[in-house]
Amino acid sequence: IGDDAGLTAALRVVPNGIDLEAFRAAGPEERRDARERLGFGPAPLAVCVGRLSRQKGQDVLVDAWPEVASRVHGAELVLVGSGPDEAALRSRARVVTSDLRDWLVAANAVVQPSRWEGLAYTVLEAMATARAVVATDVAGMREALGEDAPLVQVEDRVGLAAAVAELLLAPDHADARGRALRERAE
Repeated sequence: IGDDAGLTAALRVVPNGIDLEAFRAAGPEERRDARERLGFGPAPLAVCVGRLSRQKGQDVLVDAWPEVASRVHGAELVLVGSGPDEAALRSRARVVTSDLRDWLVAANAVVQPSRWEGLAYTVLEAMATARAVVATDVAGMREALGEDAPLVQVEDRVGLAAAVAELLLAPDHADARGRALRERAE
């Protein structure tokens, strides 16, 4: 872009940062403690954090959820946030508006089903917390998660359900992916 505008200075892209102390890596004991604080048991848990709006695609995730639930016994979904689509989503899913870090720590998988993004801080926070991420192939996701990240196409309910179910069915794999994402965040 700079070349097109006639800029000839040396340029360097500085990616978004995340506070690695505030969003520190969380292991199994911290997950258990967070779930206890939230009144949540050991069930497989997917969490989606963000402004509740069409852009963020929570409706796609809620539409895909019955397929996840049919494949993963006892799986739970929690949407964390507020926004213009809150009332509609509350009628179809569990929605909470607090304890962001506790919900990230409690999660087996963090889901970002966005229709469009710049670079979602939620993904960076999940990575820093050492949580596996399922995301759509929108701007910024490959940059954050890595070129070989298994991204889902936008509005692909079947692909989204399969990717979430895969992580919830294999918690050790999800935790390993989360640890790798923590290293990337560092």
